[in-house]
Amino acid sequence: MYRVYIKNQLKMGDNMEIIIPGILEPIKFKIEKLVSVDTGEDIDVVNPGVKDQQVIMNIPVDAEKFYVIRKEI
Repeated sequence: MYRVYIKNQLKMGDNMEIIIPGILEPIKFKIEKLVSVDTGEDIDVVNPGVKDQQVIMNIPVDAEKFYVIRKEI
């Protein structure tokens, strides 16, 4: 589970991509769990609107600095 900064609305079931510097193909995954940083409770949707808003979520790789997570395009 990783703490992720939120810039757009995310919800359970969204298809996502992880962009890794130096790798051409993104890693694709589906959001299966979101946890509120503030309460520690499972949530279904997170909306941006608070500066530096974060959520905890599972991602399928060990994240490193400069990885980017985005909705699948």
